Amino acid sequence: MSLPLAEFRKRILYIKPLANISFIDNDEKILANHFHVEVLQLNTKGVFNNLKSQLAILHRLIFRYNSFDIIYIWFADYYSFFPALLSKFTSKQCYIVIGGYDAAKVPEIKYGAHLNKVRSYFISKSCQWCSKILPVTINAEENLFKNIGMDLKFKSTVMYNMVDTNFFTLNSNIEKQNKVVYLANVANETGWKRKNIDFIVAIAQNMSHIEFELIGLQGEFHSRIENLGMVNVKSSGHLSKEYFKNKLAEAKVIALFSVFESFGISVGEGMLMGCIPLAMQHLGTAELIQDKNYLLETYSVAEATNKINFALQADDSVSRLFISQIKNLFSADRREGELMRNLIKM
Repeated sequence: MSLPLAEFRKRILYIKPLANISFIDNDEKILANHFHVEVLQLNTKGVFNNLKSQLAILHRLIFRYNSFDIIYIWFADYYSFFPALLSKFTSKQCYIVIGGYDAAKVPEIKYGAHLNKVRSYFISKSCQWCSKILPVTINAEENLFKNIGMDLKFKSTVMYNMVDTNFFTLNSNIEKQNKVVYLANVANETGWKRKNIDFIVAIAQNMSHIEFELIGLQGEFHSRIENLGMVNVKSSGHLSKEYFKNKLAEAKVIALFSVFESFGISVGEGMLMGCIPLAMQHLGTAELIQDKNYLLETYSVAEATNKINFALQADDSVSRLFISQIKNLFSADRREGELMRNLIKM
């Protein structure tokens, strides 16, 4: 994508949490192709680390004010407060990407930043003062506005995360099996409830003739599945990206029936690998699938069983349509184009 020379000279302060998250790294690489990018990575776990992060941000904003033109932040949180405040009173542009946790408030599973009133205030003010909000789905945008009590559509542009269309490519030589994969990176009880593991186990109990593989359960949660002793349910624990790709290559269906999900990138990866996707109609993953035939209206074992049987019977033409859809709507090129349009026109 060609840009005016002046745009290449812009400098971005890229603020992100201390975590290994592929879609955050992808944005950093995209922006580095067009701008000078300086990364500020923050450890925000716990009160002490949050205070350290705020001091680090203030130091960068005050003493290196002239070293950046744009502030690009992954997630609204405590650490987005001062950059957004700076943007409000100066010519510095501040963009905040809204993911999922920063938009959520799900008290029944104790999930979401807005369960904490102080944190919710910092997020609300960050979104109110920044130049532009970039939610990863319509679902994330709607949840954010509901939980901050403001409609900021005038400064919000939904930009879907990219799915790695180069890495996840269908190998037609691998035969699909009557198998359902369910990616659930679970390391605590909240994760177990959010990914709705009890629900997928109940479905598997109702479909003893179909193999289910739960991927990503860690420690005691992996053991919890293994201890069930169900012949048709397997837990693979944490897998490498390559091994996960191989699992997707052999599975006919990828499912994700979370209680809360703003995007669900694993479903998009499965679709690229020829899996028929299933998810909840009211959550963000539905925006990847865009076909009500493969979306559940309720958390009903009977409905889920019917949908899985329907997906298992789908022919190759259906999977090809899903592959084309992901490549068209969730590619790196599309994400790059949207990022550039939004950053340049401000």
